[in-house]
Amino acid sequence: MVSWQLVIFRPDRVIALANLSVYYSPRNPNGSMVTLMRKYSGGKHYMCKFQLAGEVEARIHKVTYDGFLRHVFSQKFDPMPDWSKAFEEKGALPEWVSEEDLAYYVSEFQKHGFTPAINYYRSLDLSWELTAAWANSKVMVPTIFMIGDKDLAFIFPNAKDHIEGMSKHVPHLKKTIILEDAGHFLQAERAESVNDHILQFFKSFQLEI
Repeated sequence: MVSWQLVIFRPDRVIALANLSVYYSPRNPNGSMVTLMRKYSGGKHYMCKFQLAGEVEARIHKVTYDGFLRHVFSQKFDPMPDWSKAFEEKGALPEWVSEEDLAYYVSEFQKHGFTPAINYYRSLDLSWELTAAWANSKVMVPTIFMIGDKDLAFIFPNAKDHIEGMSKHVPHLKKTIILEDAGHFLQAERAESVNDHILQFFKSFQLEI
């Protein structure tokens, strides 16, 4: 979402964009993502739950930072969980996350907690208000988009229709790549394939340094 907005705000600073996992969705006049998710889920969606300051932090603290990250990386994350049991289920780490990787992430989050990261979601309403001037803007740089077919963003209702129609708002969309049996963390899950697609895309530009 941030990279889409960067290109809209400052297209003069971006030559080309390779975006992963989150398809482009123009600013909805009916409200922010939180507002829309609240209507869709009755407030059960994790983005809605994240608005409650302190509650999600307490939940993560209860399952421990290690347990929460294992839950996320083992792809047990439920976007509309039973909050009394949220983040408890976890499986084995996938091959693209080592125990050393996990220990590093835990140590980094222990420095400041999860609040700074969760505050991104808590600012979505404000971000929606501040971006009114760009409501009808299009992404006007050459772009490729990659997403995994197991990604929660891909299997969300109507997501495939949005992806298929994305060129309406991203007129210079050169390619959409759907990676099989891949989830949300493409840069880790399919690192070689992602790198290959990006390099092939960027090689089509003659850059002056």
